[in-house]
Amino acid sequence: MTKYDEIINRLKGFAPEIRDKEFHIQRIMDRTMINSRKGNSIYDFIFGWFNILWLRRSLAAASVFIVLFFVFQQFVIVTRIGSLEKRMIEINTENILENQKENVIVNAAMFRITDEFNFTDSIKVAQKDLKSLVGSYRDLQKRYNELQDEIRYQKGEALVNPGSDNKIKL
Repeated sequence: MTKYDEIINRLKGFAPEIRDKEFHIQRIMDRTMINSRKGNSIYDFIFGWFNILWLRRSLAAASVFIVLFFVFQQFVIVTRIGSLEKRMIEINTENILENQKENVIVNAAMFRITDEFNFTDSIKVAQKDLKSLVGSYRDLQKRYNELQDEIRYQKGEALVNPGSDNKIKL
């Protein structure tokens, strides 16, 4: 006989006395039944990972990271849209004002024509034609200013304020 067999035989001989054997047997059987049922339940299959502590904590940390990344991304997008709007406002303000000036001039001319000149032999001008005339005038003004700036540039004069005070006199 080996040494291990000898130790096992001695331990069998000194078997501890167990009180309430039925209670312990029932408890062990209940635990094995619960463990065997865990694998069969679809609820346990879907949410079984929730019992693993390190996995639960790492998924919670990942979800916090994703939310923070989303908030940061939204902040960046809103900031860029704001700066883009500012640039568009700065660029288009002059064009909008020019168009508004054209509308004011056309409307003022139309009212002046209808109020002051009520002659039977006068020529009536359509508002569309008058807007076209004012628009052409503005384009001519821009080209004239660009031509003046080009002449100054070729002469070697500094362009301090290009396009200012160079208006065609009508």
